[in-house]
Amino acid sequence: MKNYTGIGARGTPEDIGKIMTDLAMKLSDNDYVLRSGGANGADTFFEMGASTADIYLPWKKFNGRDLEACGINYHYKYDKTFNSKAEKIASTVHPAWSNCNGTVRKFHTRNVYQILGLELNAPSDFVVFWAVPDGEQVKGGTNTAVQLAKERGVPTFNLYEDDTKERILKWIK
Repeated sequence: MKNYTGIGARGTPEDIGKIMTDLAMKLSDNDYVLRSGGANGADTFFEMGASTADIYLPWKKFNGRDLEACGINYHYKYDKTFNSKAEKIASTVHPAWSNCNGTVRKFHTRNVYQILGLELNAPSDFVVFWAVPDGEQVKGGTNTAVQLAKERGVPTFNLYEDDTKERILKWIK
């Protein structure tokens, strides 16, 4: 099975959102399954275009997502063993884990599943996202997923960068 992670900032611009939705449709046509997190912005744009997806939620009914849709699987009941393993992974990637409260930790732990899958053993083939760069990192919660992907050798593509955006636009047309 081919998987990719489609994520990014809640404040993703609409024009980038259209690219994300179109890209998700094109990738679905090429037998890719989306992994995302059900957040507003980038996650939602990707989900709108995907015909098959694994959406990892931090808790049941997050952002109103609850009912399984055709081809869309919502995951929120994580096995305690895997969840503690995912949380441990998140804690090694997040730069200030000790400052995160329980809710914030759930969001970052959910990001681990977006990259590694439900059993934490099948990294995505690549990650497409939109987030504002901040040195070698990106701003916001997306950074946890991006840093984990880089650590695991998963290619990452930031639609914030013009050359990445142009390459993807050429491919989806």
